[in-house]
Amino acid sequence: MFALSQVFTDLLKNIPRTTVHKRMDHLKVKKHHCDLEELRKLKAINSIAFHAAKCTLISREDVEALYTSCKTERVLKTKRRK
Repeated sequence: MFALSQVFTDLLKNIPRTTVHKRMDHLKVKKHHCDLEELRKLKAINSIAFHAAKCTLISREDVEALYTSCKTERVLKTKRRK
């Protein structure tokens, strides 16, 4: 599992967050919200910022799919209103 904040800052730093969130919805990425114990462990290994109040984790497979999607596809096909 990877911290979503770390994915944003390390892998997808040049891509707008709104675009990444749209891709996550499109790919149906499953998110896991950390409990207090997990949050403390992530802070201890410097995976997230010390002042973070919450954290979301995503699986390695979802990180790989998201990275591939953001780096290869330029525009998502969205439903447009007529």
